[in-house]
Amino acid sequence: MLYVIEGPAGSGKTTRAYELLLGGAREHKDRNYILVIPEQSSITAQKDIIDMSPVKGILNIDILSFNRLAHRIFESAGGEAADLIDDSGKNLIIRHIADDIKGELSVLGGELKKSGYVAEIRSVISEFMQYGIDPEDIPGIADRAAAGSPYLSRKLKDVGLIYSRFREYMGERFMTREELLIRAAKEVGGADFLKDATLIFDSFTGFTPVQYTFIEALLSGCKDIYICVTDSENKRGSLFALGEETRERLGRIGEHFGLEEISLREDLRHRAGSDIALLGKHIFDLNPSGTNASDDGSVVFASSKEPYSEVRDVMREISHLVRDRGWHYRDCGILMGDTELYADIVLSEAEIYHIPVYVDRTRHISLNPFTELIRAAILVLKENYSYTSVFHLLRSYLTDVETDDIDLAENYVLALGIRGRSAYAKPFTKAYRGVSEEMIDAAERVRQALNDILRPLTDLMSGRDCATVSALTGAVRQICADLKSDEKLEQYVNAFEGGADPERAMEYAQIHDILFGQFDNMDSLIGGQEVSIQEFSELYEDALSEIRVGVIPPKSDVVMAGDLTRSRFSHIRALFFIGMVEGVIPASGSRGGLISDSDRQILEALGTEVAPTAARNAEREKFYFYMNLMKPAEQVRFSYPEQDLDGAVCRESYFMKEARRCLDIKGCRRSGRTEGIYTKGELKALLAASINADMDRVALYMKALKAVGESAEDLISKAEDEERLSPEAAQILFGSRFIESPTELERFAACPYEHFLGYGLRLQERKDFDLQMSDIGSLLHKVLELYSRRLEEKRLTFRSVDDVTSKAILDSAMKDAGDDVMMGRISLLSADSARGAHMIERLGRYASRSVDTLRFQAGKGSFDGIYFEKKFNDFGLKGTIDRCDEARTPSGIFIDVIDYKTGNRDFNPDRIYHGLDIQLPVYLNAAMKMREALGEETVKPAGLFYYHVDDPIVEGSRASADDELDQAVRRELRLRGVVNADEEAIRAFDRDVMETRRSAVVPVSFKSNGEPDSYAKLYTEEEMRGMLGHTIRLTDELRGRIKSGEVAKSPYMMDKRAECEYCAYKEICDGGHKRNLKKQVFPEAWKTWNSQKNSKDS
Repeated sequence: MLYVIEGPAGSGKTTRAYELLLGGAREHKDRNYILVIPEQSSITAQKDIIDMSPVKGILNIDILSFNRLAHRIFESAGGEAADLIDDSGKNLIIRHIADDIKGELSVLGGELKKSGYVAEIRSVISEFMQYGIDPEDIPGIADRAAAGSPYLSRKLKDVGLIYSRFREYMGERFMTREELLIRAAKEVGGADFLKDATLIFDSFTGFTPVQYTFIEALLSGCKDIYICVTDSENKRGSLFALGEETRERLGRIGEHFGLEEISLREDLRHRAGSDIALLGKHIFDLNPSGTNASDDGSVVFASSKEPYSEVRDVMREISHLVRDRGWHYRDCGILMGDTELYADIVLSEAEIYHIPVYVDRTRHISLNPFTELIRAAILVLKENYSYTSVFHLLRSYLTDVETDDIDLAENYVLALGIRGRSAYAKPFTKAYRGVSEEMIDAAERVRQALNDILRPLTDLMSGRDCATVSALTGAVRQICADLKSDEKLEQYVNAFEGGADPERAMEYAQIHDILFGQFDNMDSLIGGQEVSIQEFSELYEDALSEIRVGVIPPKSDVVMAGDLTRSRFSHIRALFFIGMVEGVIPASGSRGGLISDSDRQILEALGTEVAPTAARNAEREKFYFYMNLMKPAEQVRFSYPEQDLDGAVCRESYFMKEARRCLDIKGCRRSGRTEGIYTKGELKALLAASINADMDRVALYMKALKAVGESAEDLISKAEDEERLSPEAAQILFGSRFIESPTELERFAACPYEHFLGYGLRLQERKDFDLQMSDIGSLLHKVLELYSRRLEEKRLTFRSVDDVTSKAILDSAMKDAGDDVMMGRISLLSADSARGAHMIERLGRYASRSVDTLRFQAGKGSFDGIYFEKKFNDFGLKGTIDRCDEARTPSGIFIDVIDYKTGNRDFNPDRIYHGLDIQLPVYLNAAMKMREALGEETVKPAGLFYYHVDDPIVEGSRASADDELDQAVRRELRLRGVVNADEEAIRAFDRDVMETRRSAVVPVSFKSNGEPDSYAKLYTEEEMRGMLGHTIRLTDELRGRIKSGEVAKSPYMMDKRAECEYCAYKEICDGGHKRNLKKQVFPEAWKTWNSQKNSKDS
């Protein structure tokens, strides 16, 4: 007899079913009673039945899933079930078959190499099995589909051919999960435990055709079957279409076995008239007006700024319910719109608030250290020892190589551009600028360890392109055995159990056997097939993509978190719907895959039942939404983020809008803090803000923090000095050395935290074999240094050297600079790639253009170079001046300094004033001191400049003469800086400037009346000396702040440009609080400094 227990959610269907189960089991102890439920509901069902049982026992009651019931039938009937293969096994067989017959496939043959395509074919074949479509049926379906879609017809014929060969390959030895129920149905008659048994099916939203066939077979072999079906008297469009469809199919089965309906219509779960009860009755009504919402607080609609704050608000609310209202954690549930996005956020925020949460999901294991070890080992051979594959393997956490050695070896490999198996076959001995003996030794140890690890695979593949699948899996097993990976995984399991991470412990405990089980599959299914490393890698990835690890809740009192369709919440009082975003709940778009939505519509029109289209799935999502909505007894809370993690705008879900419309609620409240619920970090921040302002609050916050084990004295210290190192730490990092570098002081002025990371912790970016902009700068500096020194050696100057001699000197400087700075990389890069050759050619153009321009500029005036790459030590500051010139005039000696820059740096007095660019003033001050030390009586500042090393593109026409283009280029390459306003100094730079009124050398130009125009960068000598004096004083101030331990995250902001834009450490810093630097009025600011200094002196 077939019984249908029908009614809406919350009407007591499950309770009635369990009462029937327990009552029958008590009355008929000689009969079997079986509850059939989805696998993920079994633990909850066992607990509920035991709690309801008067004797707290279930001796003649079994709780099984469909598959476990099928296996029980095989055991009882005495028939031997074939070996069961999972989805990864199907992929292996399909790939093998498809490779053999790809020439016969008109559509799919050319697609087989695409990532995931074999899995798509497997998915379609599995779907056909689930819906009872046999290989023999497909040619007829394909012929009928040809009129509507010839392409679909051809696809179906290809799938049918693979499906047919798949069945032949499987034979009687293997069986898929989809075939399990079909074969079990044939054995029902021989299963004695089913005779006089009563079966109850609960918590299913519907059944596939194969499951209906199985149920029908069960009815012929047992006494009674009860099936719970969710429906409603109020039809509400298509909301209950799934229940109605199930009821209709069961009705047809009942015509043969007898059918009785048990109708339950009263909502037993919710308080009558509550907003939750009203939603259950009227959600998705076309006209829900008149629902008379009570606004009793049982339904809440909220929005948050982004996902993290949304989840944080939920955690605070759960803390409030448990702490202030005496609830258990298990009374709350969380339903996530996008599990992939929200699962980790929920877990991380729950940890902060000390809330036990279990996320109901099957974990993908592709990022497990064990799977990554094997993946990387295969990739090393596949990618011929590429940098990424080698260090992917070494950093898999399961090798025995020291982490410090790996770090040093990685730097070595990057710096020298090592790649290819032949490079790793030879000892690492080559040195390079910045490479220490320690680094070379570490790299050699790592090279040897790498070769030892890979030896089983490299020995197998030596001198051959292919090997059998069994031989390759054997080599991989040997690698794992050599590394004792099973013992190391056990250590991880113990660590996770000790660290209260039971989910990860369960994953690591299973992964070794699961993955080796996949290798067993490969051996038994396609072990004798010869494959290349590329093909073996694809087989491994296919197997890996199908593996999921299920875990069970570690304890009973936890908050359950799940998704809309998989999760089964039970006996909860509050449910939090999070991530209610348009396009996520319900999901948007059509189904992808081999069989598209339009294909499915054609098949449905032909009377062929397949998996639902996206439109039908959306209707099913409505039903799942309704089912979950009715789970909590007291409260439901909907929320969505106003923007996603990338800052894109999110819109409220259609389902959430419908719920608001049903209750006539106009908008969402913006989530806010639950009063009294704080994390440790929040309490510390509040404490810091309240010190010296509100001592009552200080006492309150300190009391709360003491309760969680924090020392009040330590907290006050941390709050006051949160962005400052202790004196001891500052002494260790900075106290033992005198800060001499202007560049270091500039970095501190830009951001103390950046300085702390770079100069305190000494974090550096890795050297790379490829040419970087820093390499270009170093090389060009060296070229100009060598060029200048060789002019000196030949007693020549930039003004006196001729073109032929200049070119010869430049060529030799280029060669020697390349050997010195680049350690042979120049020739290697040039031969290695077109990009490398282009970079070398670009370097030559830059150097040639720079020398020509500098010769031109020198020829326009009377300055001659006196220092090139000159080291100095002045006022405790050390550095190297790129170039210093002097010009002797009747009134004295004028000195300038020039700094070569490959970047587009310009002179900005505000940056000097605030300490961001102090090199030029420091250099000029040092150069003047050095000349004065030689006994020169009158040394004057002439100017300080940047020279932009470049070969710029300028505007012109085909008719433009070469001279015109050269003049345009030279205008672009004028020195950038500031010039002494003394006419003698100006003429020393450009003797013709008074006549031409615009210098081709320095930033000086005049109006027709002889006055400087707005373009001119002219300072009086007093202003220039004021700038130098301000800079020296500023260096002392910056040194003091460094010594005091200042490490605040306070990058500067000026002219809408922040230091963070180009910071090398921005990936490990949240940006802190920007300092807006005030712009000064120049050159008056330098005069102000002079007047202050004179006042102090007097």
